[in-house]
Amino acid sequence: MKIVFVTFEFVTEKVKGGGLASYLANISSILADAGHSVTIITLSHVNDSFEWKNRIRVERVCVPPLLIGKGRVWLSLINQSRYLNRRLRKLIRSGQHFDIVQYPNTNAVGLFRTGIPSVVRISNDSLLWRNSNIEGFDVDKAYKCETVQDKLEDIALKKADRVFGPSSRIAGIISTRTGRKIDIVESPYIQFDDDPDFVSDYLNLIKDKKYFLTFGQLSRMKGIQVIGESIYRLLDTHQEYYYIFSGPDRSIVSDGQYITCMEYISENAKEYADRIIYLGSLPRQDLYPVIRAAKMVILTSRIDNMPNTCLEAMYLKKPVIGTNGAGFEQLITDGVNGFLIGRDSADDLVKTADRIINMSDEELNIIGEKAFERIRQMKPKDTLDKTLGIYSEVLSK
Repeated sequence: MKIVFVTFEFVTEKVKGGGLASYLANISSILADAGHSVTIITLSHVNDSFEWKNRIRVERVCVPPLLIGKGRVWLSLINQSRYLNRRLRKLIRSGQHFDIVQYPNTNAVGLFRTGIPSVVRISNDSLLWRNSNIEGFDVDKAYKCETVQDKLEDIALKKADRVFGPSSRIAGIISTRTGRKIDIVESPYIQFDDDPDFVSDYLNLIKDKKYFLTFGQLSRMKGIQVIGESIYRLLDTHQEYYYIFSGPDRSIVSDGQYITCMEYISENAKEYADRIIYLGSLPRQDLYPVIRAAKMVILTSRIDNMPNTCLEAMYLKKPVIGTNGAGFEQLITDGVNGFLIGRDSADDLVKTADRIINMSDEELNIIGEKAFERIRQMKPKDTLDKTLGIYSEVLSK
């Protein structure tokens, strides 16, 4: 099968992107390994093309910037979709054949879709993502804040022949809003080939320390404010513990001013700020030893879409505290292979962390093994088969 992915981010670009870019790198490699022809058309800072991993064609598209005013971002999204799909049409006119095209729902990339059968994969819900960075986030109230961008994304999604996504939570929300049936295809977990005995230089900073760990993007959307509201009680109750953070710091508004998330955390830790350690963004070979040595991993996202942070921590057999109703419940059964807390609930977080600390090693090992087994179910071949099945059903109509 000849498959083309049209996207606004990919791992080959200067701005590496997030979960979408990682997913596309994984699924394109899986498809290519299975003998399929794969092309990636991605937004870029240059116009060119090259072979990635010697078997995947990458077409870079540079979109001239528009001189637009504040609040009119939607115009740039229309422009991006037009240019990206124009490259696809150019390839078709040059004689290249594609059986199917896959778009992300984000940024309305499929707005100017071609006549090729198309599918859309849910990457996130921009409406919820945007509002989750607001202090008083409420899922129901967020729908009253719909923008032109949100409407364009829904229009593009409705144009697709089929829609699927990894998160049943996000799929349900978007399906209710758009009326589209959305199939669930969980993303594959690709095991990082790390060495369990690798000694990271960063371990010297945390050697012989007991600690809580949060890694990944640090932002209000990812629940940094809940940790800020909890951290004094956590460190006060558990004097022998530190709190380790790793990941890009997206800043937060506190008392009307932008400050870094780590400044916010340190302010809330008060006299215990010296037990806060920020490692920055770490490559996997350095991050995995830090995860393995943690007592628990705390991921308090307000909303999420099958987060890689949760997959990695569970695969490494760590007890994860995740937010109920934010998508973690698809992976975590509370008290069985991890723990779920209420959204924005500092009290829940403190109580659950206390519970984990008071559990025996045997109890934690059982939870870790069950967490590992849940992630092992997310096999690349299963994702491949389900994805190809959706493609085939679209092409058979």
